[in-house]
Amino acid sequence: MCLPDKMQGQTYVSARQNELNPKPMEKILKFKTNINCGSCVRAVKGFLAEVPHVSKWEVDTEHPDKILTVYGAEALRAEDVVAAVEEAGYQAQSA
Repeated sequence: MCLPDKMQGQTYVSARQNELNPKPMEKILKFKTNINCGSCVRAVKGFLAEVPHVSKWEVDTEHPDKILTVYGAEALRAEDVVAAVEEAGYQAQSA
């Protein structure tokens, strides 16, 4: 359940602390999710931070499919992102 959030309906962006100025991205993955508010984004943040090769990610909560876009190195694997989102209690499928 999502709690009301002043930022609901916005795009949320997260970058790892040590990669705030990342190198040029080599891979971009997009997923349909049920991450639909700021509370949901905060809930998945730690799980996505553990995915290897991710440098930045964002969720477009205004999009009907709540699109999660993940940026990273060529070695970034979609199945690792999906597993992290599911471990956080949400759903993700390739868009």
